[in-house]
Amino acid sequence: MLANIPVKAAAVAIMGMHWLDTSSPELLPPPSNHMFTQTFIYGSYDGRIIYVEPMITQAFIGSAKERPQGSSFQVSAPAKVATTGACPSKDSVSYDATAKE
Repeated sequence: MLANIPVKAAAVAIMGMHWLDTSSPELLPPPSNHMFTQTFIYGSYDGRIIYVEPMITQAFIGSAKERPQGSSFQVSAPAKVATTGACPSKDSVSYDATAKE
């Protein structure tokens, strides 16, 4: 999943390693890519995935009120998981007009 990135650059103190699915459309070189709005990060420590983290731009979150149904994104599953069903397959963002958030 790391593409020519030194391990020290992908490791974050107290958070472990950060991994990306390099086949995600938002990471492909132009003109194949689309405007970056979101991606999904996998975090590992000691050789095990210990967290998943959606990364969504502030601009995309701010535009959520324009999409009353919200937006959903497919999440690539790792080839192997320690516990079946413990890895998300979809992520979503929505706007609550009543709470204005």
